[in-house]
Amino acid sequence: MTGRLRWAAALAAALAACVAGSASAAQRVSVPSPQLASIVLGTSDFAPGARLLVERSTTLGGQPVLFRAFRPGARLGGGPLALAVSVGWLETDAGAAHSDFADLQRQTQTKAGRLAIAKDWAIAFVTGGKLKVKSTVVSPPVSLGDGGSRLALAVSTNLGTLRMAIGFVEMDKGLTSS
Repeated sequence: MTGRLRWAAALAAALAACVAGSASAAQRVSVPSPQLASIVLGTSDFAPGARLLVERSTTLGGQPVLFRAFRPGARLGGGPLALAVSVGWLETDAGAAHSDFADLQRQTQTKAGRLAIAKDWAIAFVTGGKLKVKSTVVSPPVSLGDGGSRLALAVSTNLGTLRMAIGFVEMDKGLTSS
């Protein structure tokens, strides 16, 4: 799971929006695979005026992955966001999705595990840029129900502090990070 998390972090760079939802995660009954576009954030998930910056499809470990980033200014409940990113990937079956999500949940239960996740995101965000990470602080996980959780991060850099929220959601055969 750590490799997948690092990959998502590298693509996502910075997260400023979090989405919650679960498609019958508690039942663990596998259904036909959903379209990836349906499990990541879309422009309709934001207030009117949100525009797509980039959308890319790829594979990770042989499984399909979709990455979407939205232009600065998208609104999700409050003021404009500097950046909103959503990544979703499909597993071979519901058991694999549940196993990966359970691994992630276990990692977020310890301070060291949360800090490792936060550092991965912070490092991915500043790689190749002029920003230098000074310190990273991460909150305990906030449950979003049976199949989701959220972490709040504060990344102190040489140019100021970046605040972001990372949400992880398990769906029948998919995992999303927004």
